[in-house]
Formats: sequence, structure tokens, C-alpha cells
Amino acid sequence: MQRERDELNLRVKRLSDELDDLRGERKQVRTRIEKLLSQLDLLSAS
Repeated sequence: MQRERDELNLRVKRLSDELDDLRGERKQVRTRIEKLLSQLDLLSAS
């Protein structure tokens, strides 16, 4: 029983870490897209 709980806790930890990584990547992508859109706005205003 303890072993199963430890395995589940480890799995939860791994999934939590993966989720944090994915959120970080999403934030980076959002920032890059906002920058690109801003550049496009500048080009279209020229």
C-alpha cells in the first residue's frame, strides 16, 4: 500500500513538473506572437 502511494506521489510530481514546463512554454509562445503582431502592426502602419 505504501509503495503504491509513493508511486502515485511520484507520478503526480512528474505530471505537475510537466504542466509547469508546458505553462512556461505557452507563455514564451504568447510573448513571441505578441511581438510578431506588434511588428506586423508597425509594418502595416508604414
